Amino acid sequence: MLTKAHIDRDLSKIQGMTALEAAAAAAKAVAEAESAIADAEAAAREAEKAEAEAEAAQVFAKAAIKAFKLRACHTW
Repeated sequence: MLTKAHIDRDLSKIQGMTALEAAAAAAKAVAEAESAIADAEAAAREAEKAEAEAEAAQVFAKAAIKAFKLRACHTW
């Protein structure tokens, strides 16, 4: 979490930068943001896959329970 002291320190650094240093810092920030976005997209894909697997397991469990109940009612 950002604090006022952290923001003040970063602002002081930025004010002392040359245009080239500022451009390099901006490029680094963009690269970090792109990496974070890629990580978030990968996590979303994994979550969707897990959700699909959970839904399939739930359908299987319901079918298994139904089959078990049918056998229990029709014991020969």
